[in-house]
Amino acid sequence: MRIYLSSSWHRREEMRMYAVRLGVAGHIVTSRWINIGQHEDKEIVLEHSKVASLYADEDLADINRCDMFVQFTSCGQYSRGGHHVELGYAIALGCEIAIIGQCQNIVHMLDDTMVYENFEDFIEDYLETQSKALRKSRSVRTIRR
Repeated sequence: MRIYLSSSWHRREEMRMYAVRLGVAGHIVTSRWINIGQHEDKEIVLEHSKVASLYADEDLADINRCDMFVQFTSCGQYSRGGHHVELGYAIALGCEIAIIGQCQNIVHMLDDTMVYENFEDFIEDYLETQSKALRKSRSVRTIRR
């Protein structure tokens, strides 16, 4: 499964760790933003509109490539809100949506949206269930041959 990880900029180190875990489980993380250099200051990027525009285009392209959009919410922490824009874009594309953390607005409560308290719950509940279903469908196909 191709997964886009969305969160506030200051959580990108944490997102890198999750990306590794998802990769080990056989998933592809499409979020290139988490690999932007540690020395690249977000404020400097935002002051240069061409650079910021390139990063925004890259984020949207990465969302276009995903099957599932996973947004990590951050309560009480400063955020510019770009991850909320990304969520709206992913919903418009028809991606599966998972929220990890507390719901922060009514869009997080849409019927098809899955909400998990933390990343561990997401891994155990959704991804494990999907992996089992995929293995089962593969074994059924194999038996039918």
